[in-house]
Amino acid sequence: MTGDTVSTASDIYSFGISLWEFITRQEAFSHHTTFAGLKASVVVAHERPVIPADCPASLAGLLVRCWAPDPSLRPDAATVVNELSALIEEEKIQLQWDKVVAAIPFDDGRHFWYYAFTDVRCERARATSMVW
Repeated sequence: MTGDTVSTASDIYSFGISLWEFITRQEAFSHHTTFAGLKASVVVAHERPVIPADCPASLAGLLVRCWAPDPSLRPDAATVVNELSALIEEEKIQLQWDKVVAAIPFDDGRHFWYYAFTDVRCERARATSMVW
């Protein structure tokens, strides 16, 4: 939009906008009717799409970082891939947990499995985030 050279940082910004459009099924900045108005709002005033309230916090944080006004603060592609992969894995685990909860008809059993499941998830997170 500024006429500068296309860069990895500009690609990351565009990816973040595309990801937001995919999540919300809306067109970003559709309320702008002219390119000049869009450019002034996005480049100068740093307007960004509104992140839905039900968006997972980790995904919302990634979107915000992808849209950072300072391109040097945007994540690189490897970071985006790693964070999206972790989010997808977390969603898979949540879906598995939802199936467990649905299959246990009494509260005590759900509480037992909730705490056992949470301990396993924490242990897995510690094991995969260790720095060697």
